[in-house]
Amino acid sequence: MNQTLPLVKIEKHNFGTSPFGLFSFSVTTIMLMLIESKIVSGDFIGQVVGLTIFYGGLGQLIAGLFEFVNKNNFTGTVFSSYGSFLLAFSFVNYMNKVGTYISTDKRGESIYLATWGLFTLLMLSLTKKKSIITKFVFLTLALAFIFLSGGIYNDIIKQIGGYIGLISGISAGYLGYTELYLEIYDSKLYGI
Repeated sequence: MNQTLPLVKIEKHNFGTSPFGLFSFSVTTIMLMLIESKIVSGDFIGQVVGLTIFYGGLGQLIAGLFEFVNKNNFTGTVFSSYGSFLLAFSFVNYMNKVGTYISTDKRGESIYLATWGLFTLLMLSLTKKKSIITKFVFLTLALAFIFLSGGIYNDIIKQIGGYIGLISGISAGYLGYTELYLEIYDSKLYGI
């Protein structure tokens, strides 16, 4: 009997990546929404692009893939999708900044954001059995995408979308914190 053992055996619940994915989303969203809400200058985007690619984009994508391994399809879909969104968003922003690709079609950008708003509403519809704060994160994110989509044509609407997105990012950070708190102290916080 020749039996080969795998180098690494991955079983469900060996690791939880949800807090990491939530913090990746939170920090990146907060940084981006500080720009969209005009709290900080758009010149700040240079510092945010690297964070968006590696922490927000790749971080969430990796967290999502591990969630799939743990058979958490909802969380895997969410993190992988938003991680991919942030990678695409960063790529387009970078290409525009260096002048390689100039996007001048406002309708395309508006449709892009509206589509992510629709995706987020679909994910929100699947949170019936999830916590209040999870529902709130998806609701505020969907609203942010919708306002940012309309904000392509109106700076005030874009700024409102930025503030709503900021609330979503902060809420996601709280959700990540509560998940770590529950793991460490075996006690729940408000909203979970």
